[in-house]
Amino acid sequence: MKYSLLLSSFALLLLFASCQNSYQQNVPAVSNQSPVIGVSNDVFQVTAQEYENYFESRYGLLYQKFNDRPFSGRILTIEQGAGGDYISSDESWAKGKKDGLSARWFSNGMKMYERNYSEGRWHGTVTRWWPNGQKMYVRAYTNGTRHGKEATWRSDGSPINTAVQPVLPRKRNIS
Repeated sequence: MKYSLLLSSFALLLLFASCQNSYQQNVPAVSNQSPVIGVSNDVFQVTAQEYENYFESRYGLLYQKFNDRPFSGRILTIEQGAGGDYISSDESWAKGKKDGLSARWFSNGMKMYERNYSEGRWHGTVTRWWPNGQKMYVRAYTNGTRHGKEATWRSDGSPINTAVQPVLPRKRNIS
């Protein structure tokens, strides 16, 4: 009787252990934290549908659900595309705010944008691409404020002159 109970417990444990998320990697055996799948110590991988189950915004900061400290680490978001699953975004966070490199991809695998953040504000280079892989624009930011020169392109790769020429009033002949 004792061995049969032990054997059935082991079989049940084996059944639950075999039902894993396909993205699961390096998950600790016992955890009181959120069940977000840990890719490494500070990188979490979730599907787009799972994101809201594991993370929430409180007072303008990102938190893991059931955690009182603002989130720090990286979040890789997975989506399903025509060619299968792909990483749709890769974001770095520090103390609940985006900090460091943040990138997003189109479902065709082409990069959509790449932004640098510092304490939740764009800081550094921001680059955006068209779905065909051509650059759309490159801009510079400091603490969330755009500055300096920028470059903009059409989807065919031809440059767009963004320099605004001053409009001068026309002279009128008054006779």
